[in-house]
Amino acid sequence: LRKYATDIRDSVLSDFKGQIEHYGVNDLFSPQINLIKCENGSRIRFRGLDDSEKIKGLADYKRVYLNELTQFDALDLKQIRKRLRGRHGQQIVADWNPIDSSHWVKADIIDAEEWHDLDHDLNAPGFVRENAAGDMLLIRTTYLDNYWITGHPTREDVGYIDTHTINDFNRDKKNDFNYYKIYALGEWGKVETG
Repeated sequence: LRKYATDIRDSVLSDFKGQIEHYGVNDLFSPQINLIKCENGSRIRFRGLDDSEKIKGLADYKRVYLNELTQFDALDLKQIRKRLRGRHGQQIVADWNPIDSSHWVKADIIDAEEWHDLDHDLNAPGFVRENAAGDMLLIRTTYLDNYWITGHPTREDVGYIDTHTINDFNRDKKNDFNYYKIYALGEWGKVETG
């Protein structure tokens, strides 16, 4: 899900299709408009949540992926939690850039939980943490963990060294450290507008 349906085609759907093509598994997937059917019978549906009625009907899904969680409202997540039911092992997965240290995601989810570190192979300052109840993982990655920016350490066929992006992050580190903290290091900050 994205908060707005207009964002689907150019973002997460495009990314999925690109990975299918990159790994040469086109014969295992059948991309359609806002839907990818898998050879094994699974399906990946892409929706915007700009209409709250679209939350209905999630019970049948195994996983819900919320792309750019900070664009959603706390009520959206609450409704998704209530609607995703009736199947063993259902999960909600979300990604976001921590753009505002006073955002509801930080206040209502992250700060409301007790977390402990798990072993991980991520570069510092990345981490993997689990909440005390054992029903949530918090994973912070940085551009240093992204093989499509820094290249894969041992496989040339995976990833890409994007010197433009690396140089851009280095400029941000020098000229706009707050922006660098948010978008390069995945730390909470405050994006200034205007």
